[in-house]
Amino acid sequence: QLMDWIGHHNDIAHWGLGMDKSGPVSVDAKNWVYPTTELYDAPMSYDVISKYEGDIEVVMSSRLTMGTKWIGEDGWVYVNRGKIEASNPAWLAPDFVAGEWKAYPTPGHQRNFIDCVLSREDTIANAETGHRSITPGHLAYLSHTIGGPVRWDPAAEQIVGNEDAQKKLMSLPYRGDWKLG
Repeated sequence: QLMDWIGHHNDIAHWGLGMDKSGPVSVDAKNWVYPTTELYDAPMSYDVISKYEGDIEVVMSSRLTMGTKWIGEDGWVYVNRGKIEASNPAWLAPDFVAGEWKAYPTPGHQRNFIDCVLSREDTIANAETGHRSITPGHLAYLSHTIGGPVRWDPAAEQIVGNEDAQKKLMSLPYRGDWKLG
């Protein structure tokens, strides 16, 4: 569930934070519980705390609702794949204007993809955004594997201060007969 949904919700979190071309500076995985059968090898429950520049913390947890919630000094806004909620109902009014608007109208991901194939423009959720959105999930698995937080340089896309963790990240074992080259 973590690696499945992280791309859907973390891209929105990064977008809202203006960090869709960046990423966390540290990731810490806690409270992972794995299934008792051999059918799946992904955690059934988990907590992941990612810290970003500017003293921003993003919490992903199997105990929370699916979606993205921004909490600030003046209240909160929550979005998921079907609704938007806010602690201040005025923020949801059609005529509400505050701050910089980052979204542009779109007829949906499929239509946006086809339109961008034809126009050669970037899609709303382009490859870089997808890559940056899933990175905290990979770092969470690494954090769980090494038993502690992972410090990350999002510009260099490198582990900071732990050569063994960097080696683990770059040399994950392949399954079966799969190999590169």
